[in-house]
Amino acid sequence: MNITSKIFPRPDFTNKLGQNPIIVRITIDRKVITLSLKVYVLFKDWNEIDQSVKKSDKLYLSKNLKISKVKEKILSLINDCNANDRIVSKSDVISIILNDSGKVEFFQFVENKIKSNKEYSKETKKTYFTQLSKLKKFRKELFFREIVPEFILLYKNYMIEELKNNTNTYNKSLSMLRTFVNWAKNEGIIKGNPFANIRIKKVAGKKEFLDESEINKLEKLKLVKKNHRNVLNYFLFSCFTGIRFTDIKNMTLDSIKKVTFNGKTNTILDFQMGKTKQFVQIPLIERASIYIPKEPFNNRLFKTLSNQKTNKLLKEIMLIAGINKNISFHCARHTFATYVLNSDIKLDTLSKLLGHTSIRMTEIYAKTLMNTKIEAMEKIQNKSVL
Repeated sequence: MNITSKIFPRPDFTNKLGQNPIIVRITIDRKVITLSLKVYVLFKDWNEIDQSVKKSDKLYLSKNLKISKVKEKILSLINDCNANDRIVSKSDVISIILNDSGKVEFFQFVENKIKSNKEYSKETKKTYFTQLSKLKKFRKELFFREIVPEFILLYKNYMIEELKNNTNTYNKSLSMLRTFVNWAKNEGIIKGNPFANIRIKKVAGKKEFLDESEINKLEKLKLVKKNHRNVLNYFLFSCFTGIRFTDIKNMTLDSIKKVTFNGKTNTILDFQMGKTKQFVQIPLIERASIYIPKEPFNNRLFKTLSNQKTNKLLKEIMLIAGINKNISFHCARHTFATYVLNSDIKLDTLSKLLGHTSIRMTEIYAKTLMNTKIEAMEKIQNKSVL
């Protein structure tokens, strides 16, 4: 980043004593930020070359001390940005230069951090902004000095009592808030940890999936409405590939490639996952490829509806098929993982197919599958012997 600065008295304003406020103008990649140092000086007492107050001002020592500290912070900021290739926002500059962290507006800071991070996917940014909107409904204006343990507990109670959020939902929101607070800690805006004695625990939820007989039902299902058929097509495609909704939505024809392995040509899906940024290659079996439309939609593999609309239609499809399960699109990914594990394929192979960054994430499916097996055996045990 290119950062320059200049300190000078503001010429268009004077106080009752005829003094002008000293301001610092910081230019970051052609974007100008102007801050007041809350120091006043007569123009005749200002040294423009040294950017300091002359000795003719009785309070020149204290005023120059404050100006010197600002100069040091600016120099430190420039060195930090050059050394670490760091991107700073207006909120960053205010907090670092003025050291006025308690008055930094929380929402503006977080929004700037999200917008300025080029590594976040659209879905990640959407998730962050959704959590901010939720917090804004609880508190329209929020400053970092207000984020103390008592505030966090009040927000938690609000989610439980007013919003009727379940354990995982409100813990996810608290986890997001902790992430935002950690950003501020890393920037030096706040000190200490308001989450130090607050426990955020995720409860393992039931990962709903479809078994072989239910998949067979869907494959044979006759649907009248085009939207139902379209949604079912890309849902079943995901059941046999494990691909997330966002990646299905963004999948292009260019992702389908031919590779030769052991003298045999295979069709694969070769793409970068939006959520994890992991590059994955998934063998494309015939059972999946039959659901790809023959006519592409703007080079896309599928003409997808919104996630919300897709899930709504999926519930209607399950009702038509007589499948009594709470199925969302993400259940296709769970179905795929269960299929793979049931086929005695190693856990690390499944991890690569799912594009997980850690095998611990994949182990959840193995645990879920074992729980399902135990439940099935318990049902057999509890049946009456005729």
